[in-house]
Amino acid sequence: MRIVPHAWVKRSVFVLVFCLLTGPGIFAQVTYQFSFSLEQPGGPVLCKAFFINYADGSAQARIRFTNPGSNDSALVDLKAEEEFTDKMTGCSSTDMLYYKLQKNQLVFGNDNGIILPAYFCFRKDQQSGLFEPYGFSFAIDDCKAPVTAFSSVGYLEKKDLTNDLVLTYFTSRDKFYTSLFAATRDITVSDRNLTMHLLVVANTFDQSIGNACAMDMRRALKFFQDLKEFIGIRFVFDTIAGKRYNLAEVEKAIEKLKNAGTNDIIVFYYTGHGFRQKDDNRRPPYIDLRPNYDENPNNLNSKSLADIFQTISGMKARFKLILSDCCNDMSKTYSVKAKPPSVTKGFTLSGNIQNAADLFLNTKRMSILATGANPGQRSICNDNFGGFFSYNFLNAIEGQLSFLNNNANWDKIMEEAMIKTRKLAMRVECPLPTNAANKCSQIPYFEKATQ
Repeated sequence: MRIVPHAWVKRSVFVLVFCLLTGPGIFAQVTYQFSFSLEQPGGPVLCKAFFINYADGSAQARIRFTNPGSNDSALVDLKAEEEFTDKMTGCSSTDMLYYKLQKNQLVFGNDNGIILPAYFCFRKDQQSGLFEPYGFSFAIDDCKAPVTAFSSVGYLEKKDLTNDLVLTYFTSRDKFYTSLFAATRDITVSDRNLTMHLLVVANTFDQSIGNACAMDMRRALKFFQDLKEFIGIRFVFDTIAGKRYNLAEVEKAIEKLKNAGTNDIIVFYYTGHGFRQKDDNRRPPYIDLRPNYDENPNNLNSKSLADIFQTISGMKARFKLILSDCCNDMSKTYSVKAKPPSVTKGFTLSGNIQNAADLFLNTKRMSILATGANPGQRSICNDNFGGFFSYNFLNAIEGQLSFLNNNANWDKIMEEAMIKTRKLAMRVECPLPTNAANKCSQIPYFEKATQ
């Protein structure tokens, strides 16, 4: 497996000058408020923290407290990064997730030497499988350092983020405040009369990845159904899976997409096996559409994702998204399965309608191809979780729709999906003779064109 750098393809109809987006503000956000007490030489210090969890594994915390024996209030801003005990110290824990607090900056007041926690700790809920805020720790170096539970934990929805609460931790000039309280417009009546056309192709019968593909299919259907409800548009969909899974059915379904109107949206999503053709230097993979996996892999039952992108891009709909989660190497038979990643609370679609308009109803006609791996790489999945890239890509869209975000755009979505997928892949073992580091390399590939 060779490592291929993240790549954007320059098409004749579109030239993208790509700049790496820095700072956590581009990512999807979930907000919490914690309260806890710190034992200090001068007495207990009561603290409240505002915690913003970003989808890329970074976070921001603002801790406000009053010094013992005085009414002096202080506010500290901290950056945080997701860490695991096995990566840090050789300790092994599947039930705890740690956010290392660092880069302290005093916003106002005097901290009087107060020692703040080194980590905020999330604990896995055994029923939901989600990692939820639990407490704080000053050190976990010996795997036995105690974790003190928070006095209270609150998950903050949009209705909870009142002006008074936000001004407890931010000023009216801070980006978080302005993003939250910026005025937005509603979607026009004509936009609500359009239709989203969704085509999902999922290899649910394959014994090696069928369960993961079925999970991907269910997640995609729910996501885009929720999205159409949020925007308030019409919706039609087709799923090709099980006994319908073959090249002829896929080609017929793609042909039907030509009926989409000039203001409509087309989404094509594939989850299954993928591979490369030796005589095709284009970067997207071929999708494997063999109806019978007892047969040897062959080119007669496959289709180039680049050809699908070209076909759908030429249709008259205003926005086209071609999405796939599959391998992109020469093996044709190998798949990488891994333990499910840690997942914190998801991002809700109770977001900013203007962001939805910017992404899906933009007057600039656009086509986007997003696939899970670059040439020479494999796409990682888990039976009960689905494809890592699929999850991260849809999660990134949802984050851009957030009411905490403004100026939503697809460049941010693709960058976030790339960063998160790459991070998760590096934690997965890929024991191949050509892979001395024994770690997986999966960097999603993207292409974009305007008309």
